[in-house]
Amino acid sequence: MRMGDGSGSAGASRTGQATSALPSQFSSSSAAKSVRLHALLDAIDQKIVPILAKAHGFEQASQSEVTPKSAIDLTWFADRLMADDTIVVDRYLDQLRAQGWTIERIYLELLSRTAVLLGERWLLDELSFSDVTIGTARLRQIMNDLTDGFYDEGDYRFVDRGRILLAPVTGEQHSFGIAMVGAFFERAGWRVTRGPNFLVDTAIGGNASVALPVTPDDSSNDWLKAAVSGHDFDVVGLSVGGDDRAAVLADDIAMVRRHSRNKSCIVLVGGPIVNQQPSLAQECGADDYALDAVQALVVAEKLVPRPDNATSHPHT
Repeated sequence: MRMGDGSGSAGASRTGQATSALPSQFSSSSAAKSVRLHALLDAIDQKIVPILAKAHGFEQASQSEVTPKSAIDLTWFADRLMADDTIVVDRYLDQLRAQGWTIERIYLELLSRTAVLLGERWLLDELSFSDVTIGTARLRQIMNDLTDGFYDEGDYRFVDRGRILLAPVTGEQHSFGIAMVGAFFERAGWRVTRGPNFLVDTAIGGNASVALPVTPDDSSNDWLKAAVSGHDFDVVGLSVGGDDRAAVLADDIAMVRRHSRNKSCIVLVGGPIVNQQPSLAQECGADDYALDAVQALVVAEKLVPRPDNATSHPHT
């Protein structure tokens, strides 16, 4: 699911279509940076972005004749995000919409792929902490601004289609890709719980939220044990970023298998390392894997029978 940012064929394999892969060979330092990347992305939810932007000395480029080199120029778009050039970015999004781009396509082909590019450029030391934080914060804001339109694009939805828990593996903190995957499931009528740092259980037309227990120690998977043992999840989706996290992923999956209240719970995995090594999903005990949000939804709905109380409702 990348859980996050790439795409591919269902059941075959971070989220977005035609996602660029991370470098195929990680040095030990690159692996450490990959883990740290997800920790720093979580900082976008703090009130540091305006301070960083001001301190970084960015200037608006909207008064210049700055335009992308092609219909979708990810490097140009990422640079405009990091410059916090809201006017140019908004104008570009309006142009894409005028050209017929759906919001779903913007999510997958522009926002997700840009998030991947920011991560890749940080791993290559082309971007600083400030750059990535500002850029990812802007991506999150764009996604939030487009949420209503994204839901409206769907022709139907199911109420109580199923329940899914989405989270990074123990020790990692990242939220952009998980938020995007969650949006696709919510639109399809799934109740989505995100953890461990954003404990919200939501669904369009769904039931009341349920708070999950969370430990302040992100190196512990106690919260995951409490979540799956205390609630009936049809699917648990785990996102893994670092190429040194395979053992942690396997431990988390084993935890789910041992303690899940729903013994038929399906475990899906995604993330850059899974995209590079698809066999890792089976080796770590997962039921399947996915490259992006669309694929994750397809796989989940294939593996989880539709409940009798799931009803279809047209979007209005």
